[in-house]
Amino acid sequence: MDKIRVLLVDDHPVIRAGLTVTLTRDPALEVVGEAGDGVEALQMVAELRPDVVLMDLRLPRLDGIEAIKQIKETHPRTAVIVLTIYDHDAYVARAIRAGAGGYLIKDAPAALIRQTIKAVHRGETFKVSTPDSRSPMAAPETPLNPRYEAEPLSRLYSLTPRETEVLALLVEGFTNKAIARGLYISEVTAKKHVQSIISKLDSCGRTEAAVKAVRAGLLAGC
Repeated sequence: MDKIRVLLVDDHPVIRAGLTVTLTRDPALEVVGEAGDGVEALQMVAELRPDVVLMDLRLPRLDGIEAIKQIKETHPRTAVIVLTIYDHDAYVARAIRAGAGGYLIKDAPAALIRQTIKAVHRGETFKVSTPDSRSPMAAPETPLNPRYEAEPLSRLYSLTPRETEVLALLVEGFTNKAIARGLYISEVTAKKHVQSIISKLDSCGRTEAAVKAVRAGLLAGC
């Protein structure tokens, strides 16, 4: 069986070295190269044609989000998984929009990193692991039928107009306090709306709700 060829992109050599040791313990994985910034990552993807890129977000010269966009535009078959310290919902949403196939926090267990690489390489749906969700989480297997994409969220998930507004802010990474301030409601009310949204989207937390909303294009036109 051919090994999964992985390119590591991180501006810290020590982290890249640790990841190399971690990944190569699995005979199914092979680290084929390392890049220290976004521009170098693009060059090495073109040169090495890896199966999977493990990408940090904060990078010199070209940030991770923009690097993901360009990689997916020029090499759509190359999967990209974010590996970062940032567990903010807004970063997850931006990574999805850019084309990432997975999102991991750097303190994720080594076994989970290896498992996610294999899952994304197999073409499984978006995988995310954050402090709120320690195991890979799958977004809906198929996107919504285009016939329903233009329908308001209230019809799709029985969300109220106010919950739709709250969801839009949640996806952008607003805290309950910031949502309350932006919509001129109390923080207690904002929290209740967020809890209702999480329940209606059948999610485990804020991050999963944001992923589902963005992945399915639920906020298009909102």
